[in-house]
Amino acid sequence: MAVDPAGGALPAGSSAAPASTATAGSTTAPASATTPDGTLAPAPPGGGRVGLLLLSAFVKPGSTNISDSYNHYSLLRSIEDLFGLDHLGLAGDPSLPSFDKAVYNNAG
Repeated sequence: MAVDPAGGALPAGSSAAPASTATAGSTTAPASATTPDGTLAPAPPGGGRVGLLLLSAFVKPGSTNISDSYNHYSLLRSIEDLFGLDHLGLAGDPSLPSFDKAVYNNAG
């Protein structure tokens, strides 16, 4: 069964990859945080800064997300979640964020 990125199941015969698309820019960066003593906490695997253009009916056209921290393993994990697949390799790290309503902001 296909899963709506906003969290619900799609109707029978629907696909998580719709035919009509919208675009959004999203900047991804290593997800790391500063600890209370000011030191940098370790980032989940897959660090690095990459750009991402996401084409989906679940993303508002022209929207940009530059405040959240995702990496290429976050993208893999999010795709695996959409299709109900097991997580491969480092995409299975429990500290890794996957795309949520901040990215899927047009799930109407």
